[in-house]
Amino acid sequence: MITLANMGLPMIGVVWSAGWLLLIPIILIEWKLACGLLKIPARAGLEVAGVANLASTVLAIPVAWGLMFILALLTPYSGNDSFLGVVNNVVVHSAWLAPWKGAGNWVVTAAAATLCVPCFFASVLCEGLIAKSILLSKFPQAPWWRWAWMANTATYGGIVMCLLGLLLFQLYR
Repeated sequence: MITLANMGLPMIGVVWSAGWLLLIPIILIEWKLACGLLKIPARAGLEVAGVANLASTVLAIPVAWGLMFILALLTPYSGNDSFLGVVNNVVVHSAWLAPWKGAGNWVVTAAAATLCVPCFFASVLCEGLIAKSILLSKFPQAPWWRWAWMANTATYGGIVMCLLGLLLFQLYR
């Protein structure tokens, strides 16, 4: 059996772990937004936010990561330190960071911020469909797609802002 010491970092471990750690605060934020945007009672808002975000964490994050991993497999890796090399290493290959001589801790943070983009769109789709299935019979007038977009914009926006702050700290300390 061959063991590779430098096989890289599968970012699903980082991103999915963070998703589980942030699940409760995200549900609370999106619950508040559900009650306000959808004009529904607190119990219904909690059900929508809770079920939708649980499904999003279980399904949307791994699917988004998998799509980014496929993109990385289809794109040649560049180990150089040029601007395009860095973009290739950190953005295109954000799902699985390959060992890279010029990499520091900032690479993980930048890749996590990059992965927020496909995870955002996957979460909007997943949570919108879940919200629709929960709300359609009792609250047919509720703008569930608007809630899915606004709620995920708020929560992913907060996550990305924190990651960008950490990235700036890592780059300029």
